Amino acid sequence: MLPDILTHLMIGAAIGLVIRGTINDEKSILVLTGSIIPDIERPVGWVLDFLGTPGIELTEGFHSFIGVILLSFAIASFVNSEVVTRTTRFQFALIGSLSHLLMDMTMWPWPEKGLYLFYPLKIPFSLNLWWPDFVFYPLLGLCILGLSILILKVGHIRPK
Repeated sequence: MLPDILTHLMIGAAIGLVIRGTINDEKSILVLTGSIIPDIERPVGWVLDFLGTPGIELTEGFHSFIGVILLSFAIASFVNSEVVTRTTRFQFALIGSLSHLLMDMTMWPWPEKGLYLFYPLKIPFSLNLWWPDFVFYPLLGLCILGLSILILKVGHIRPK
């Protein structure tokens, strides 16, 4: 689980760096938050189990297009900002959330072999490349983050 979350954070940081040139502004932090928010189903599931309501499966819904749209809207609604509009907050959180889905599609084995991107339709999508707890997964995230830093340092991308 930890390699998975670290990888999502590194990919979110890389996207924030490329889009914004920093990970220290509100928009980049929204991308970072969006990159891990679909995995909120884990602690929510633990709380539901503790409260005696086991068996509620949240992974399928949270790891779908409708799920990340709703989660991104929730982030945009709960984050208060005088500088960034709600629509912009939604867009940046959605970018991070969609990166989460893309990274999760590279993993295997998913139940019934993929993410249900069009949930509640049970049509699985997966590239089945590697297991998320394998050491290669966080190294991939680190390489993408390092590449984005290198691109910014060389100056091929000038953030606005």
